[in-house]
Amino acid sequence: VEEAQSGLSERVKKEVEKDPLLANQELQDLLPDFPWVLKVPKEYVIAYRSANFKDFRMVEFKKIGSSETISLIPIASSDGKALDTHLDNYIKNINKDSEFNWGVTRTTVMYLSYGRGIQGTISGGNEINEIALMTNPNDSIVYLLRCNELESPFFEFILSNLTPQDTFKY
Repeated sequence: VEEAQSGLSERVKKEVEKDPLLANQELQDLLPDFPWVLKVPKEYVIAYRSANFKDFRMVEFKKIGSSETISLIPIASSDGKALDTHLDNYIKNINKDSEFNWGVTRTTVMYLSYGRGIQGTISGGNEINEIALMTNPNDSIVYLLRCNELESPFFEFILSNLTPQDTFKY
């Protein structure tokens, strides 16, 4: 009974943390030529950088006054391979330049309005990152959403609200 009550109170606490993100009327958009659409609260700084995949850009969200960082990174062409395969290849690539040996801790299937994805955690050294992989149906590119904090309300907000750009053409 105690575990059920504490679990429920933990879920309520997470929902309460999400409410300010949804209620915030001051929102900013991603660039119009970016392949995804998302309304981002002003408390997050949006930065675009070149990705290590072809000529694509990644976007990074940094919460002002905190160490929370969330990145949306293009990592591969879909080419019909399973998302777990793309995640394994991503881990191999980051391990080339990392002092820690990163690995996949857990993944589960998730369902989005535009298709299936996977969500889980990766870890390296003392770090654990929450991740999600999804394929943009308009450009068939696999994107990795990576957060340096677990159970981030903004990470969940992005997963719930990120949509492919309808007019995006590569």
